[in-house]
Amino acid sequence: MESLMNAKSGEVCTIKWMVGNPAVMDWIRGYDIEEGSQIQVIQQYSGSVIIGHGGVRLALDKTTAERIKI
Repeated sequence: MESLMNAKSGEVCTIKWMVGNPAVMDWIRGYDIEEGSQIQVIQQYSGSVIIGHGGVRLALDKTTAERIKI
């Protein structure tokens, strides 16, 4: 397992586990992104990551992305 921060742009990965601030995790899960979900890394910039899942794109800060393992 590795951090989402280590994924390359364009890579499709499966989330193994997610931990962090409960409010942030609930926000992410509100977009049907949870353990077992496949996501695509759209772009990494300035320590942040943009991911895509089911037609939705989300920008995650470095701390959140480091707590998501793929």
